[in-house]
Amino acid sequence: MRQQVVKIRKLLKENNIDVALVNSPENIYYLSGLTPNQLTVSRNPNFAGLIIKDHSDKMILTTMDYENATFENLNDEIVLDSYTTWVGLKNKEEIENKLDPSYDFKSSLDIIQEHLSEYEEKGKYNLGIELDFITATYLEEIKKRFPHANLINISNLFIKARSVKTDEEIKRFRNMVEVQDKALLEMSKHVKSGVKEKDLLDVYKSSIFEDGRFLPSGWTMIGFGENSSRLSRPTDRILENKDSIRFDGGVNADFDFYTTDFSRSWLMSDADPLLVEIKDILYQAQQNMIKSIKVGMKFSDLFNLGFNQVRESIPNYTRGHLGHSISLGPQTAEYPVINKDNHDTIKENMILCVEVPLYISGFGGFNIEDMVLVTKDGAEVLSHRSPHYLEFEKRK
Repeated sequence: MRQQVVKIRKLLKENNIDVALVNSPENIYYLSGLTPNQLTVSRNPNFAGLIIKDHSDKMILTTMDYENATFENLNDEIVLDSYTTWVGLKNKEEIENKLDPSYDFKSSLDIIQEHLSEYEEKGKYNLGIELDFITATYLEEIKKRFPHANLINISNLFIKARSVKTDEEIKRFRNMVEVQDKALLEMSKHVKSGVKEKDLLDVYKSSIFEDGRFLPSGWTMIGFGENSSRLSRPTDRILENKDSIRFDGGVNADFDFYTTDFSRSWLMSDADPLLVEIKDILYQAQQNMIKSIKVGMKFSDLFNLGFNQVRESIPNYTRGHLGHSISLGPQTAEYPVINKDNHDTIKENMILCVEVPLYISGFGGFNIEDMVLVTKDGAEVLSHRSPHYLEFEKRK
């Protein structure tokens, strides 16, 4: 049985969930290693669902018959029960013999209702659903079809399970970070006065496309000077010798959903001395945080360590968090978050994005961020190939 399935089943049992319905494409992928295409494209829960029963080792995946071939290689932990759709899928015999059989058109929820009938017949039961993903309309339909169900949100259980990585996931992240890191290293070689934001980011993207294993994250950004202090798409702004540069981005695995996130902040040779001073402060705090990571440490203690170090030099420094977990998309920042209120403890095989940013409107911005793997002995920096400082940068 997949390690991911074992973890989810354990969490469902601990939370007294009798049966669970999974609708998000990323969590169906997390459990099965495959995802329905139409569900992934539309993000509409009506297109597919995965049922996990507490008394059965078999999960049930319902998706449109048009996608049956996609799931021919499903492992034996999952049973496929598809429904006939508006696509009008035919087989060769029907076309050759001009057959016109009558189809019993069913929806995904019709199939799910059939499989949950045993619970409805018994009376009250706990049904786990992904409230953070499904729509209000879908929720109302769930309530109508399953009147005996006590609905419990299981979205947080998946985030908890995904926070500690399996060996397979760690290997995947190593590959992804290698690709993003090498792409940024290549981009760093093109940093020079006169280059445009768009052109510099194109170097990063081209390197990733050339590798061919992953895609550049759609939200990846780069900003020069005043643009480095805000979230924005790359523009035609031209790099000057006085500018700060902030890159924030990563790669994603397309329909495999895994994603990365890291940042680099560089200063041109004639940058304001205040920017030089600030960057060194942020960098030292971030490096100290990474060196201090250990299994059993509270996230709040890790936050306070970095935050207080910056505050010693920048008394008015404010920041809500200094990092986060990451796994499958669509969001990059997942729980656990490194902030002052999170007293949960760091666990081995977590992958954390440790970041210490500071944004000064109209002047310049920084984010010092690395992806690290928590080991039994501390933390291994995965994003170690691209530099935090370029050769021409000044150091305080």
